[in-house]
Amino acid sequence: MLLYGVGLYLVWGVSLLCSPQGLGATVMGVFKDNNVSNITAGTLFLISATLTLVGLFLKDGILSLILCFPQQILLIINSLSCIECIFKQQYSDGVVRPFAFILVDQFPFVFATAIHFIALLDICLFSDSS
Repeated sequence: MLLYGVGLYLVWGVSLLCSPQGLGATVMGVFKDNNVSNITAGTLFLISATLTLVGLFLKDGILSLILCFPQQILLIINSLSCIECIFKQQYSDGVVRPFAFILVDQFPFVFATAIHFIALLDICLFSDSS
């Protein structure tokens, strides 16, 4: 699950560095709403992915958790954008859809964030680092 996040953030990071159009996606709503540039957001995603990879390869419990934590924070921020759209019944680009439609569309990302957190704890705190 953490590697899923790494892959996702590598693609998002490169995409955002190449074009500001990616900020129009629902999961990027919080960055767009707070006037974060595509370069800044892309850089954050790439740094987060890199730190998570280092943390996974170190297999050092608390240090790994610290290195993987930025990815979890960004996932939570992205999920909050999805949750906001669900309850507003409107995507970040202004398209209005019924609650159930947006829920079905956006809930997988919110759910993945929760599963990512459980995987993060499992890998970093409960794995044998010997």
